[in-house]
Amino acid sequence: MSRRVLALLVTSFFLLNSTTMTRAVNLVEEFYLPLPEAQVLQACKSITPAVSDTNFAAITSILVTGDGTQIYYDQWEDGYETNLSLPTQPTTQIWGDGSDANGIAPGFVHDPAGLPTGTVLILSNSVPSSPRNPAQTYFDGRDRLAANKALVVTRAGWPSPTGPVFGGSAVVQPTIDWGTNYVSPIGQDMTENLFKYRFFGDGIAEQHHGHH
Repeated sequence: MSRRVLALLVTSFFLLNSTTMTRAVNLVEEFYLPLPEAQVLQACKSITPAVSDTNFAAITSILVTGDGTQIYYDQWEDGYETNLSLPTQPTTQIWGDGSDANGIAPGFVHDPAGLPTGTVLILSNSVPSSPRNPAQTYFDGRDRLAANKALVVTRAGWPSPTGPVFGGSAVVQPTIDWGTNYVSPIGQDMTENLFKYRFFGDGIAEQHHGHH
């Protein structure tokens, strides 16, 4: 066997092996970040019309529960990945695979080879939300993320510059825990003595045959 043929075989082996390693990632939990900032800001202005803010401070907390965690973060602005475990879009980031080229986990200088248990990633930015320009990419509501191990995800935010005096937060449930039947405790027949809220709204996310 000539050296040229051997070199070709070795190159082919490494290419095939690299592809196999990429396909081996098994994403066991998937999340869609709720409460798009433009909608929440509109609700805030419905409650207090004097609020004139056009930006919304958006904070997402991600708690890692197992060593060796990898997180795939998919931005909604350019459309969702067809297969998040094999991302093709330049805005999608992978945190915890040891490569800086496809994203560095927030708070790290270099992307670690596996996020350790107890790691907390904080995604914080001010999102222009009145109006929201989808040509601009932020960490915000409607983004999608998935991981090869369980995560605990929460969201918080408030109009800016008004501040957290008018803020709120929510636990983000993985899609595996989504339900199919919900009953709202609020109705038009509520009396004033039982219903003291000035505003009530439901944030609804839908999943059907892989579409959201």
